[in-house]
Order: sequence, then structure tokens, then C-alpha cells
Amino acid sequence: MVCKLKARLNLHGVLNVESGYYVEDVEIEEPVAEGEKKGDAMETDQPNGSAEPKPATRKVKKQVRKGELPLSAGTASMDAASKASDTELENAMFMEDKLVTDTEDKKNELEAYIYELRGQIDELYADFSSAEEKEKIRDKLEKTEDWLYEDGEDASKAQYVAKMDEINFVAGPVIQRYNDKQEEERQKVLKAQEEAAAKKRAELEAKKKADDETKKAEEAKKAAEPKDTEMTDANGETVKPDGVEEK
Repeated sequence: MVCKLKARLNLHGVLNVESGYYVEDVEIEEPVAEGEKKGDAMETDQPNGSAEPKPATRKVKKQVRKGELPLSAGTASMDAASKASDTELENAMFMEDKLVTDTEDKKNELEAYIYELRGQIDELYADFSSAEEKEKIRDKLEKTEDWLYEDGEDASKAQYVAKMDEINFVAGPVIQRYNDKQEEERQKVLKAQEEAAAKKRAELEAKKKADDETKKAEEAKKAAEPKDTEMTDANGETVKPDGVEEK
């Protein structure tokens, strides 16, 4: 049995199966044309009383269509339940990767903070801490560093955060005093800038006020001067207005 399918490509290059059927090889006899008789062709005797011989035939194998193949459509896409399950799994893997990254970041942050604070004790915070406070901070940094390279090599994110909080608990007062001093200096600068700006505004307002008073005084002076009522004619002679007598 041989199965055959009828299919074609659509405009998008997708192969569509339109129909299918199966065939079988069947041996049948077919007449042989004159002049094409061969060794496997045979003549048959006619019944008694028949004058015409029966035509020669030969046996051949041909494929005969026996039946249709049932076709069913399907899809390779996932069902809703599988999609939801895989999405949940993907989100869980994402959060796990994010936790690994965040943990490594906190570890690096703790290591960098230890080195940074160790260098700032005798420089940036030197005037804001006592000898006892400096010694406590150094001791805490040394113990944390030893833990980081031993038991803390594969610690969790929460443990790294806790170690950072322990350091800040010891060094926090010193850092706070430094920050307060910086804020105090900043406020002094802002106050000086505001005073300078206020002084400049006052000077501008005083100058504007003086200019306005000067302008008003000049206008009042002009208004107080007597107006000349005499006019000159086209020949340059002075002409008195009507009703004005010359004395």
C-alpha cells in the first residue's frame, strides 16, 4: 500500500495538505495492440463454433486507488495551562537570577565600604572622632573583612546587609558629626548668599527711589515756572494776545 498526499505552498511559504489517499498494486489483464505482442502476451482459444479468435492480453501491475486518507488539523502551540505554568517557572527563574545578582552586588558593596571607611578614618573623619572611636571602627572593619573572606564567601544577601548595618552602628555617630558640620557650612554659605542678594536688592530699590524723587522734583520745578504768553508774527515782531495791554 502506498499513501499519496496532495499539497501546495501558499503565498506565505506554508505547506498546506489538501487531500490524501492510498493505492495498492493490482495485477490486471489488458489487451495488446497489433504489432506489440511480446513473450508474456497470450492468445486464448475461442469456444467451439466461434470463428474469431479472442484478442491477445497481457498481465500488468497498476496502482489502483483504494480509499481516502483521513486528515485532521492540529497546532503545535501550547495550551493556556501550559503557558501559565511555564510563565510561572520563568518568573521564578528570573527572581532567582536577580537574587544571585543582588547578593553579589551587596557583597562587593560591603567589601568596597570596608576599604573606603578604613582610609577615611584618619583623613575625612579625623577631626570628628576620638582615638577610642577610631580604634572601635578599625576593629569592626577588620573582623568584618575576615568574615567576608572566610564564612561570608557564600553568604546570603541578608547577611551582607546585616554586616553593613553593624559597621554603620559603630561608625554612624562619627559620620553623622561630619555630615552635621558639612550641613552647617552649607547653611552659612547659603545665608551669606541670601544676605548679599538682599543687600543688592535694597541698593537697587534705594537707587530707584532716589531717581523717582529727582524726576518728581524736576517736574515740579518746571510746573512752577511762569509761561511766556507773547507770540511773534511772521516778520519777527512781538504780538500780544487779545485782551493783553502793553504797559
